[in-house]
Amino acid sequence: MNHTFGTLLLTAAMLSAGCDSQEGESVSRTETDQDSAVAVGSDSTPAGANGMEIAGNGSPDEPAAGQSVPSAADAGPDSPSPNVPDDPSSGDDPPAPESSASPELEPVEGVEANDILERAEQAYSAVRSMEADFVQQVYVPLLESTIESHGKMYHRPPDRFLMRFTDPEGDVLVADGQYAWMYYPSNDPQQVMRAPLGQGGQQVDLQREFLSDATDRFSAMRTGSETVGGRETHALTLRPRSPSQYHEVKLWVDAESFLVRRFEITETNESVRTVELTDLQPNVTLADSLFQFTPPPGAQVIEP
Repeated sequence: MNHTFGTLLLTAAMLSAGCDSQEGESVSRTETDQDSAVAVGSDSTPAGANGMEIAGNGSPDEPAAGQSVPSAADAGPDSPSPNVPDDPSSGDDPPAPESSASPELEPVEGVEANDILERAEQAYSAVRSMEADFVQQVYVPLLESTIESHGKMYHRPPDRFLMRFTDPEGDVLVADGQYAWMYYPSNDPQQVMRAPLGQGGQQVDLQREFLSDATDRFSAMRTGSETVGGRETHALTLRPRSPSQYHEVKLWVDAESFLVRRFEITETNESVRTVELTDLQPNVTLADSLFQFTPPPGAQVIEP
């Protein structure tokens, strides 16, 4: 199963929007199916057991699409381990695929959805970094199945991001400020995918993607109030006013803090990603070294 890398990272950024001192809060989101690629503007790459994949836009200085770039080491163990730092406690938007703009939603009564979005944008602007445990479920309509994965996530806007999986163990997705790296030994221990980030790291900045000028870019509707992780929330449904790689976004915004507690993204191919976060830690110190990645010995680096 595949998904656009831009969608993955913008989702990661959205997770940052929902971090605070509360624990045990859930967040949900979506992913694409096998016919979309995990990156900035590509659509063909093998995916790992966690249902993610990466590809990207090339540049004049980058290798041609599909070109394999051998790593410095030519040989290694059957299941090499990448050099990704351990727990840190010790130490222009991607082009959207062609699609039709979603129809606008009807206005809401009572609390205005647009007001909630504006308050959420303000809350998100105060979040400088975050870490959290995650459980992710990805529904793939083509396979009529759901893939579940677990792990730890770290994010430092606008361009640093890490998902370290414990199930499938060893899988990692890293954005180091210049490149996005994907290494899924659960799928292929000898292959590493790498794609350049957009200028300014915009693909991992949720504020630009969902919360910046949201009232102009989305048709929003408040669908009611729900309790998420023991917190009262405003449930919102957003639909992009212009073509986008996602069809619909659902947000559950804390009624008190206006931080996002849950979100769900349905892509144009109807794949749906749900993410739940626990042990949320906002505004923690996350060193640059946490987001560094070195391909394991013997692995090939594949660039779009």
